[in-house]
Amino acid sequence: MKISDEQGKRIQALEEELSDERLGKIFSEASADGLRIGGRQKRTLPRGVPAAIVCAAAIVVLAQFFAPAIVDGASMDPALAARDLVLIAKTEYVFGEVEYMDIVVLNTEYKRVAGLPGDHIEMRGGGVYCNGERVNGVSVSESAGDVIVPDHRYFVISDNQGDDGGAWDPNLSLVAKEEMRGKVIFRLLPVSKTGRIH
Repeated sequence: MKISDEQGKRIQALEEELSDERLGKIFSEASADGLRIGGRQKRTLPRGVPAAIVCAAAIVVLAQFFAPAIVDGASMDPALAARDLVLIAKTEYVFGEVEYMDIVVLNTEYKRVAGLPGDHIEMRGGGVYCNGERVNGVSVSESAGDVIVPDHRYFVISDNQGDDGGAWDPNLSLVAKEEMRGKVIFRLLPVSKTGRIH
């Protein structure tokens, strides 16, 4: 098929329009200023915006499950010292069970789980005993009798009862799972003591 001079000029002009240099310029302008679609320019998001959105969403999700807190007072010393920064698992007891020796949060107080439902708790000789075995790390100022932990209740106590003074009623330490705001799982600060809480 013979191509006329006029058709040849049109083909040459089209090839120039689609040359590598011309296409490169088009894509460079699109990257810098956004793509123009249907006569309107579509702006691209600045770099880093998607990552910021993901990070913000992750923080919101984590806040539903975990919360930082500063220990107030020495009632859990030496396990937790005053001004320690700890991490609380807020939904630990929504999905899991309360375990012996957990450190739990009740309102603004920190307590250790020293007895489960059915356990026999005794306070004698300055110590706390669960089913005849002394609870490690827990001490009381005076002996105060004994108690059987009822169903759906847990016996909780501060590690350091030295500042309480006087006789202490063990029945005041019987709490329901629903009263526990969460479990202390990690110490963030001070750096020298950072680590999991057992």
